[in-house]
Amino acid sequence: MDALRVTRTLGLRYLWADAFCIIQDSKDDKAREIKQIRRIFHNAYLTIVAASADTVYDGFLHERCPPEPPATMLPFRCPEGVLGTMQLQMSQHAPANPIDERAWCLEEHVLSPRRLIYSSHTLQYECQTMHVNVNGAPNLVSPDNGIPYLRYHIFLSKIPLGSNLPKDNNMIWDITLVAYTRRTVTWARDRLNALAGIVEQFKRVWPNSKYIAGLWEHQLPGCLLWNNHGGSQCHDRLALNLAPSWSWASTNGKVSTNYLDDVNEGIIFNCDTIECNVVPAHPGNPYGSVERGSLVLDIILHSALWDPKLGALSNVADIPTGDLGTLRIPSSDKIGEMIPDTLETKSWKTCEVQLALMRNTGYSLQGLVLVPATRSDPNTSAEQNAIPAYRRIGYFSARTHDKPEVKAWPSFTPQRVEII
Repeated sequence: MDALRVTRTLGLRYLWADAFCIIQDSKDDKAREIKQIRRIFHNAYLTIVAASADTVYDGFLHERCPPEPPATMLPFRCPEGVLGTMQLQMSQHAPANPIDERAWCLEEHVLSPRRLIYSSHTLQYECQTMHVNVNGAPNLVSPDNGIPYLRYHIFLSKIPLGSNLPKDNNMIWDITLVAYTRRTVTWARDRLNALAGIVEQFKRVWPNSKYIAGLWEHQLPGCLLWNNHGGSQCHDRLALNLAPSWSWASTNGKVSTNYLDDVNEGIIFNCDTIECNVVPAHPGNPYGSVERGSLVLDIILHSALWDPKLGALSNVADIPTGDLGTLRIPSSDKIGEMIPDTLETKSWKTCEVQLALMRNTGYSLQGLVLVPATRSDPNTSAEQNAIPAYRRIGYFSARTHDKPEVKAWPSFTPQRVEII
């Protein structure tokens, strides 16, 4: 009802609300409407953002009491010589809004040309050139949710197809991805769906690059080096049929990326991408959820032992034979560390893993941590079955400056593997 009142007050004739205009329990209708999200927001005259509402059933036109930071009064000598006073106030963060935690709501923020935001502390107006608090409410500092850094040319409504934009497009995608993955979805299957409208906008900038389950083909293989936000947060892995293990969409938490500078600088990686394909869950929506995916690489593999308790990696040859499950890797034998993708591996015992070398920074080697996997696609060809299959469980970094054996890894012979 609040949205209707605002629409009428503004003198607008039509209101589009996703809760009513998308049949929520119909997968087919949802898939059709997700394809239209970018156009819906871009072509809207105004988007009403109920930032303070916890659910779609809550109103947002209640009275607000903006917080007033405590002030300190100090004497101040005016230019005319008159003694006056000045008021000092510490900067204060704006109260968090429930909408900042919802993944679906990032699209409405970055794709809409104009937004009327009913936040927790005041009414705000935003467009692609300005942000103001209505009626002079205190302009508090926005919480660090990534959004302040997303006001870039790439989200302009009239951006032409295939525009020759500045080289920071990769950086904008990186910021978008980090801001998106800090948010949550109610249903795990929507991890990719809720980003589809933004992806379609980037597709207008990169028309010749294929989008593959959250990654862009022109950024391979570097874009595979995402990790679980520096290892500070671990979440459950989503079902393998919702995203391949090499995609950040297979996890359910915030991710960090450390590859885009390399993409821009043209640094050569220690592997080659042979093939990367996904099967969309809905053929008409190539930017949404997927059924399965396959990545074939020519890459150097090195066997190592991983101790989940310490997060330490060691050469297999350095450890005496015996019961690996109870083994603790001595610090002197440590060659690197692994950041696990999800919680599932936290409960594992010490085990053998494969380190897939991707990048040499000069002081460390970085890449993916793999374990053997079983293919689930019954239509896999005999040629494909001949390639060993793995799944990703984490990201590793191994130092080279004091480990000659690690420094020698890039000279090893690559082999062809499939990651599913």
